[in-house]
Formats: sequence, C-alpha cells, structure tokens
Amino acid sequence: MSIIEWGVIIGISITLILIFFTIYFFIAVLSQTKKLAGIPSSPPKNSKLKKRWRVVRKRIYLKRKKDVKMVVVFSLLALLFGGGTAYLSYYQSTNLSTEDSDLVVRSYLLLRDFEGKINDAANATEDADTVNRDIRYLATNLASYASKTASSANTADGQTVLNRYYAALGELGMNASRQVTEFYNNSELVVTYEGDIKRLKELESKAFDYYSVNQEALEDEASENSDGK
Repeated sequence: MSIIEWGVIIGISITLILIFFTIYFFIAVLSQTKKLAGIPSSPPKNSKLKKRWRVVRKRIYLKRKKDVKMVVVFSLLALLFGGGTAYLSYYQSTNLSTEDSDLVVRSYLLLRDFEGKINDAANATEDADTVNRDIRYLATNLASYASKTASSANTADGQTVLNRYYAALGELGMNASRQVTEFYNNSELVVTYEGDIKRLKELESKAFDYYSVNQEALEDEASENSDGK
C-alpha cells in the first residue's frame, strides 16, 4: 500500500473521529441551552436562592460557552482533514499508482525495444539465433501484461483507458510469442506488426494523456537504454 493510500485511510479515520466529537459537543450545547431555558430569567427574591440561581446559571452558561468553542474547533479540524483527505483521494484517483507507474514505464521501453528488434530481424542485421532469443524475451514480457489490471483506486475512466492498453500489450506479446522464429528476414510479417504497434501507441497516448505521463522523460530513458546497448 502506497503512502497516499495510507494517507487517505488515516485522513478518513481522523475526519470521522473529529465529526463524532463535533456532534458530541453540539449535543452538549443543546443540552446546556435547554437547562438555561429551564431556569427562570429573573432571580428569586430570597438571597440564598438568588445566590444559588446566579451560581447555577453562570456554571451552565460557561459550560455552554466552552462547548460552543469545542464545536467550532472540531468543525474546523474536520473540514481541514476532510478537505485534505478529499484532495488526496482525488489525486490518487487521477494519477498512476506506484505499481501502474512502474508497469507503464516498463511497457514503454519494452514496446520500443520490441519494435526495434523485429526491424532488426526483418533486415537480418544480426544472426537469427540472437534476434529470435531477444524477440522471445520481449514478447514474453509483453504477454505478461494480459494479466495486469489498473489500480481500483483510479477513476472508472482511468481504469478503462489503462486496462485497454494493458490488454493490447498482452495480445501483442502473445501473438509474437507464437511467431518468434518467423520474423527473421520477413518484412511482410514485420509490416503487419508495425500496424499493431501503431494502434497500440494510440492507446498508449490516450493513457499517457489521461494520467499526464511525462513522455519526454520516457523518451530520454529509452534513448539512454538504446545508447547503452
């Protein structure tokens, strides 16, 4: 569970406790107000009763005043924590979870590596065994996305966008896994997969736009990985 998820849970718990105390002291204010209403507004003529009337009235008044302050304090705290929790929940629902973020970064790099490798295979720039081994590795990793689903903490639209992307990645990987040895020196097959990759990139773009993914940073990372090979 991420820090944000813990923050939302703790925030909700604290907000509920603060609301409970707000209600508790509000009821206390109503109780003190009722007690004050039950005391005659004019003091009795008897000096002893008059003194007692003043003491009781003052005690109830001060108690009510204190409870009113507590209602205000706990109400403000409840609003503060409730607002903060609501923002965290909104942020969580519209941003990638830690797991989804890792999956998206990895998929971006895998897809570009796969595209580059099948083009290498079509052009026969490396020996067949090496190319086939690399394609098999990349296809297997892409196929694993078939079992991935977006975090349930995301919005329904966000989950739909990401799940379509994951499913397309998985389908591409599974198809390629069955044709690993057929890419070598086979430009026609590679052209077919290039079309699939183009459509997949469109789904990727929608997911990236929805979650405001920094694609430039991913491009830089992909370039660094390419240069390091």
